[in-house]
Amino acid sequence: MTSIDMIVRLGRRLRLLVAATMAFLVAGALALFLMGVFSPGTLRDVLMEHATAGRPVTLSAGALAGATVLGAAGLSLLLLALKSLWDMFSEFERRAPLSRSAAGHLRQAGLLFLAFAIWRLVSVPVASLVLSVGNTPGERFVAVSIGSADLLAVLTGGVLVIVGHVMALAAEIDEDNRQIV
Repeated sequence: MTSIDMIVRLGRRLRLLVAATMAFLVAGALALFLMGVFSPGTLRDVLMEHATAGRPVTLSAGALAGATVLGAAGLSLLLLALKSLWDMFSEFERRAPLSRSAAGHLRQAGLLFLAFAIWRLVSVPVASLVLSVGNTPGERFVAVSIGSADLLAVLTGGVLVIVGHVMALAAEIDEDNRQIV
């Protein structure tokens, strides 16, 4: 098996993994939406456990709408980043791993993953403010969370952007070589 055959094969598998990940994320978002419609108390409990560090919140319609907008923004960034990876792996399947198009998709995925990582850092305090706005004065709060996974996500997004630029340079060199030969 040649290197290009291995790239095509791996690209096909990773494209399936991206599709499964996207489906899982959309299903999770749909489940949260349905939970909000049919069981708001359960959604409140989930939000308290994951978004408010266990602090009690008075979940108003406005707070729920704000949390929904924040969640939709993050989900959109993540789905767009995964779609860019899907497109890049499609280029691999077309036996064009060193194309400007594949490089552009990788750069775009890197920028979107970087934006998502930054969004995660910013969304935690914003979400805690939004969710606690209905609390009585003195019970409102701001939660801040920065962990090694967040920093690693920022680093990974940045690395993808740089590798995308390097890949674009390699594609340019490959095109020049093809014209010479």
